[in-house]
Amino acid sequence: MCNSDTLPSRLVKLRSNLTILLSVVTRALDKCWVGNDVTKFSEVSPKDVKEFVDNLDIKSHERIREYISDLPTLYYESKYIDSKGKEKTIKLSSLMDFFAFA
Repeated sequence: MCNSDTLPSRLVKLRSNLTILLSVVTRALDKCWVGNDVTKFSEVSPKDVKEFVDNLDIKSHERIREYISDLPTLYYESKYIDSKGKEKTIKLSSLMDFFAFA
């Protein structure tokens, strides 16, 4: 079986997706509560917010992943005929899909 999606290319895609996910998480954070202390991320440098996210424990990362996976999703499928007369389908389901075809 021939698979053009090689391990190195899958790793590059995975790294890219993880980078995007961490970027989204970093930008989506609003506040952090530790006891009675509240940190507003809008008052903290982006570098410090990234460092905070990078240093979260595994349980916190898992809770963020679960939260994101429970968010509503959008799916779009479009069928068309290409220039050679062959029917094709485009399926958009991830954030990258929608930005890549925008």
